[in-house]
Amino acid sequence: MTDDKKEPVGSTDVSGSFKSDGDGKLPDNITVAKEDKKTEKQYDYKKSDFKPKSKHSEDSRNFIIKNYDKQYKKLLVIPSAIVALTIIILLFSFYNTGEFFQKDVSIKGGVTITILQTYDDLDGLEKFLTDSLGTTVNTRLLSEAGAKKGIILDAGIESDEEVSNFLSLIQEKTGELSTDQYSVQVIGSSLGASFFKAVIVSIFAAFILMALVVFLYFRFAAGKWILLPSLFIIWTVLVDMIGTLAVVSLLDIKVSTAGLAAFLLLIGYSVDTDILLTMRLLKGRQEKIFDRIMNAARTGIFMTVAGMVAMAAGLVFTQSETIRQIMLILLIGLAFDLLHTWLTN
Repeated sequence: MTDDKKEPVGSTDVSGSFKSDGDGKLPDNITVAKEDKKTEKQYDYKKSDFKPKSKHSEDSRNFIIKNYDKQYKKLLVIPSAIVALTIIILLFSFYNTGEFFQKDVSIKGGVTITILQTYDDLDGLEKFLTDSLGTTVNTRLLSEAGAKKGIILDAGIESDEEVSNFLSLIQEKTGELSTDQYSVQVIGSSLGASFFKAVIVSIFAAFILMALVVFLYFRFAAGKWILLPSLFIIWTVLVDMIGTLAVVSLLDIKVSTAGLAAFLLLIGYSVDTDILLTMRLLKGRQEKIFDRIMNAARTGIFMTVAGMVAMAAGLVFTQSETIRQIMLILLIGLAFDLLHTWLTN
């Protein structure tokens, strides 16, 4: 007597694996466990990823953009040379005068007389007053929107007798002046020195606090300490200030306390575009680094140029010599910021 054993439609081989029917389908009572694999897209950036993928797209970019992308390390020569030149200018000024820049009477003390009357021969007036007083007298033109409004005279004298003599000598050349045609401002040397010390301390404190905030900001934004981007931001602000000071010294501008305060504003103007650039690079949506740079440049350069236009307008149309000096310092500083942010940082 034999047992009839029914075999399933499919059969297994010696290794125990199931063999399907000829039609390739599994029986309904057979299930196969499928392995659930989670795939994650891994971005392995290469140097070639930061450049256009095809020759056609590379050629579509203009000459400046292509060279900016390819030759960025060579372009560092330009800001590096300018930094070296500005340091040489400051050292030369210190060697000749004992100061990195010239100070006006609001810092070193003295008298400033503003006359609301034009005078043609300023050089002759300056020489006459310098010889008569026995001390250096500086004259400069007071203008508004390009039109002459008067003259400003500075001298390193403080006593009432010397100031009265100074005013008398001026009227020998300009003629009799009514009280509403001139104004006299006298600042003592000790008061000017205390102003200068306070402003310098404020600038250093602002710079150190700015650096600290930059380091902490990127620590929290990136989730870890990232020193190099933070250092480049601080370096850019520093060289902006050094370059501006060198140009001011080269132009023989006598810096007032208001002019020194303009350097505090320059710290803020300089750091904002650098933070914009760094954050766009770290958190930008574009896959290519260069695309992130260009995205930041479109915004940052427009911001800086708009600020420069505003400073130029203030420089041209204001009558206040104090505001003119602030606008000029900021205008020079923003020009340096364009260079160092987009070629150095």
